[in-house]
Amino acid sequence: MIRPPAPSRILPLLPALLLAAAVPSCSSPPELEGAAAARSRGALVEAAGEERGAPASPAAAVDPWLNDTREMAFVNGSVITLREVRHAMGPAYEQYLDRREELAAFVNARVKDLVLRRLVIEEGKRIGFASSDEDLERETERAERKAAEAGSTLEQTLRDLGMTRREWDDRTRDDILYQRALFYFTGQFPDRFYAEDRYRPAVDFY
Repeated sequence: MIRPPAPSRILPLLPALLLAAAVPSCSSPPELEGAAAARSRGALVEAAGEERGAPASPAAAVDPWLNDTREMAFVNGSVITLREVRHAMGPAYEQYLDRREELAAFVNARVKDLVLRRLVIEEGKRIGFASSDEDLERETERAERKAAEAGSTLEQTLRDLGMTRREWDDRTRDDILYQRALFYFTGQFPDRFYAEDRYRPAVDFY
């Protein structure tokens, strides 16, 4: 069971988490051969050993691992849902549905990554970083070229992930902002960008 961290425990860790975010906390789940059996979103997934055709119990009517609105963590008042975790994991999420202990371990690790990412983005916004429409257009064109090279389209990729175009746009904007903020906090900008009144507040607790 994943316990959402309380906001009061996340806030004091901001500076340390910003530093830790520079190194991935875990590798992405490996792509396995053979996808899990096709399942519709929200459908009941039978537990191991459950007899097929047997009526589902009320407690099993909603599978928590298929509930996209399930709240996994809270960061400064905003929620990270299972839908966001699933999008971050990609096709690998479906492949682990029959192996719940492994799925839970990967989800826990990815939630931690998403919390760190959210904190870096928020701190980046606080000191003035942003992503523009031009940035989004450039990344969209890059994603479309990548999809075409794989014999697909960006629209098909989003359908495969169960993601709307707006969700993809929002995540792409956050990706751009995250990379800029992370480079800044890890000292990869030219020295002239590190004004004392702008940079120092983010590292005072290191």
